[in-house]
Amino acid sequence: ACVHLTLPSHRVGDTDPSTVHDRKAGEQWLFEDYCGMLAVAGPVFGQLFSRLAEADAGSAVFHCWGGKDRTGMTAALLLTWLGVDRELVLDDYELTTSYTSAENLATVVDLFVEGGIPRRGAQGMLGTPRWVMAEALAVLDDEFGGIEAYLLGPDEMTATAAAALRARLVV
Repeated sequence: ACVHLTLPSHRVGDTDPSTVHDRKAGEQWLFEDYCGMLAVAGPVFGQLFSRLAEADAGSAVFHCWGGKDRTGMTAALLLTWLGVDRELVLDDYELTTSYTSAENLATVVDLFVEGGIPRRGAQGMLGTPRWVMAEALAVLDDEFGGIEAYLLGPDEMTATAAAALRARLVV
C-alpha cells in the first residue's frame, strides 16, 4: 500500500525576497529550513522510518520536489541511524549538486527569480553546501541528543522498529 507522508518545510513562496539577497543568505535559508524540519518533523521521520522497517514493506521511495532538502534530510538521518560515518553522509549530500543538470538548475533559478528571489539568493537556496548539512546534523546532536534520542523520542519510533530498520538495511 502506498503511504504519503509530508515533511514540513519552508515554502519558497512564503519567503521574503529581501532575506535571501545573496548566495550566503540563500544557504542560510536552507540551514533554517533543515533545522525547522528537525524541530517539527520528528514524528513524521519516525513514521517514515517505521514504515521502512516493516519486513513486508517491499521497496520504498522517498522524494521531494527538488530532491535535496526533505530528501536530503531523510537520507542524512537514515544514513546516520545506520551508522554511516558523518563525513560520508556529508559527501553524499554534496554529490546531489553534481548530479543536478545545469539546465534544470538554471530553469529553477529562473523560476525563483520570476517569483522575486534575487538570482544569487536563489542559487544559494538551490545548492547543497556541505556546511548546511554539517551544521544541521550538529543541531541534531547538540539540541536533540543525537540520532537515537531523536528517533526514539516521544511519539517517534519504537525501539523494536528502530532495531528492525537497522537489521533490514545493514548487511
